[in-house]
Amino acid sequence: GPPLDRQNLDHPETAKIQASIRARYIYWHMVLQLAQIGCGYWGPNLLRAFSSMPRARLKFAVELRDNKTAQVFRAVELLRKERK
Repeated sequence: GPPLDRQNLDHPETAKIQASIRARYIYWHMVLQLAQIGCGYWGPNLLRAFSSMPRARLKFAVELRDNKTAQVFRAVELLRKERK
């Protein structure tokens, strides 16, 4: 495409180039923030899967059952240690 200088600002390809640059910037700086509501049987596995995604951050994990809460808490703590 044409170089981006003052003479080519009105060139039809310039808008496409600028849109492409913006899209790439957004993609590389985007972070997916997740919340897991109810962790159930697969909860710790899902948390591990989310942690393996380079642009994903777990913001919340919610579980009402006491017997699962401790398990989810341990899984989240392990994920935080792995990220460091």
